[in-house]
Amino acid sequence: MRIRNILYIGLCLAMMGCSGPSVPEVFTESKDLPKIYPDYTNVTIPTNIAPLTFELDEAVDEMIARYAAGDKEIVCEGKAQPQMDDWRMLTEKAKGGAMTVDVYARRADQWTHYKPFNIFVSPDSIDSYLSYRLLPLFR
Repeated sequence: MRIRNILYIGLCLAMMGCSGPSVPEVFTESKDLPKIYPDYTNVTIPTNIAPLTFELDEAVDEMIARYAAGDKEIVCEGKAQPQMDDWRMLTEKAKGGAMTVDVYARRADQWTHYKPFNIFVSPDSIDSYLSYRLLPLFR
């Protein structure tokens, strides 16, 4: 019985450690779009592009980004950098439409939710050998 209780507690702790980031429940609304780098607000992308990674272009203690299309979503903490499998699933869901991106930033103990923006997903894909994104390493 004692071993079973220890295993149960261990399993519960492991499951709590595996939970991913979540969107804050308490925040203030901003009327402004987030200042992100690179600026992907309202761009159109092909379905087979690599995950769009961005960060806030201002000092914050913490950032959370939520990408959503239909009933699918990805939540990233820190630099918005979705996993490839999750990104592929989301771009397929948004194909011919758009995904919505919500950005939350924490300064001290206060969360701010910026005005959401769209990333439009073209129904067409691009040649995976000829296209690339060139971004400067340092700003």
